[in-house]
Amino acid sequence: MLFFQVCKRDLESKVLVCAPQNYAADLITELLLEEKFLANSVLRFNAVSRSCFDISEKILRVSNCTEKGDKLMLPLKSDIAKNQIVVSTLIASGRLVSAELNDHFTHLFIDEAGFATEPETVIPLALLDPRKGQLVLAGDPEQLGPILRSSLAISNRFDMSLLERLMNTSGPYVKDKQGSYDNKYVTKLKQSFRSHPDILKVPNELFYQSELQPCGNKKEVDELCESELLPKKGFPLIFHRVDGREEQEKSSPSWFNRLEVIEVINYVKKLIFGPSEVAPEDIGIISPYIQQVRKIRQALNDEISEEDLAQIGAHTDEITLGSVEKFQGNERKVIILTTVRGDASNFKQDVKFNIGFLRSPKRFNVAITRAKALLIVIGNPIILCTDDKWRSLIRHIVSNGGYIGDPIPEQLLDESAIQRLTEEMNGASINESCEATERSNFMLHQDDTFERDV
Repeated sequence: MLFFQVCKRDLESKVLVCAPQNYAADLITELLLEEKFLANSVLRFNAVSRSCFDISEKILRVSNCTEKGDKLMLPLKSDIAKNQIVVSTLIASGRLVSAELNDHFTHLFIDEAGFATEPETVIPLALLDPRKGQLVLAGDPEQLGPILRSSLAISNRFDMSLLERLMNTSGPYVKDKQGSYDNKYVTKLKQSFRSHPDILKVPNELFYQSELQPCGNKKEVDELCESELLPKKGFPLIFHRVDGREEQEKSSPSWFNRLEVIEVINYVKKLIFGPSEVAPEDIGIISPYIQQVRKIRQALNDEISEEDLAQIGAHTDEITLGSVEKFQGNERKVIILTTVRGDASNFKQDVKFNIGFLRSPKRFNVAITRAKALLIVIGNPIILCTDDKWRSLIRHIVSNGGYIGDPIPEQLLDESAIQRLTEEMNGASINESCEATERSNFMLHQDDTFERDV
């Protein structure tokens, strides 16, 4: 990480690292603590409203908590200032301004900057030394932007991050006529250290002009290439066909799919208790709909016995389960993605309630790039193939032997046949739906709650 280099080269530097969410800030802190020369000079500054029970012991030791470790507190200005690196969420950094640390930091790094609203992003700028301070925005404009509920805020373009706005409109940060950035202002990182090359292949082609180079630790990304779950050894992707029926409850426009819930639980059991022995904390389950998340959580508690888990010293709560938004900036050894949808005629309703998923390129990109060693997709390929990006992923998995279930008619992987099917199922409104989903920028219905971290 760049701030490692700053701290090594300039021992007098004062570095503030911010992220939109607590998870991302905690992950940064853990990486910092792995560097011995920084172990005693890191402060994880948390909002006092955060529960200590949500913080690991490792991070709690360097947090602003009481000696008992039972609650968080506002530390003295001197206690904050003595640390070379302070890590905080963007919103919590406002309390550092209240502590009169204005102009204190020589460097400000904002991680996942493409996910933050512009007002959030400018909060910690007051803490940067205006004479010699340096600001670095790190993020991916091809992944999720800010999550907003207010149509007024969206109409005034608060749905665009500062990172994306600068890269789209500001001279030094925009690509030149040759499609290149000025390397004095923009550095495009082309090495990807997360995923197995086969997992990275499709998003690399669709979103990054095939410029990404898979550089993940070979032992880690190849760990499950011989798993008994794989239809084809050596290819760590599975598409499991489920022709389930999506359902809704009266109180919510969100969807769930019972048959997909069953398959998710089957895979979790095989991963944890099978020969692969994957630890629960290494498993992530992504669903685009909050009702599916709730159904899966309930099924995990009902179908996996505490006695069996106790034998391996684990608990189902250690499995990370949530929406695509929750997984922005997140990663797991294994990702199970349940797509839920089985009826394209309901896409119009998704747009009405701003919970569209299958035709949201940025959500698609985030969802399929969270896995390090194994990606399992559960869904209906007939529906998913109506989208060109999903079709590319399914074609990749089918052609490499990772497909499970009833065969997909060959014509469904053909562009012209898919266009006819799309028109039959959704009519002319399908393009309008895509545009509306993009304009909404994934604004969530009140049922699909996304809590902004402080």
